[in-house]
Amino acid sequence: MKILMFGRGVIATIYGWALEQAGHQITFYVRPGRAAFYGETVDLDILYVRRRVWGRRIVETWPVQYAEVLNPITSTT
Repeated sequence: MKILMFGRGVIATIYGWALEQAGHQITFYVRPGRAAFYGETVDLDILYVRRRVWGRRIVETWPVQYAEVLNPITSTT
């Protein structure tokens, strides 16, 4: 499933990463000019406690996609 996350704050980033781990395609919608500011990757350092009581530390670089403009969908009928 394609999912569009609005903003790229901490919560959206964590949820986006978790949804991508579940097999979805994630795109972050950000204000114009912010994609260049954020860069093409996110450096993650997460304590993932969903499957273990003591958790598992995840340290990785995650490549992300950004959209700065949303084009309206037009009907061709």
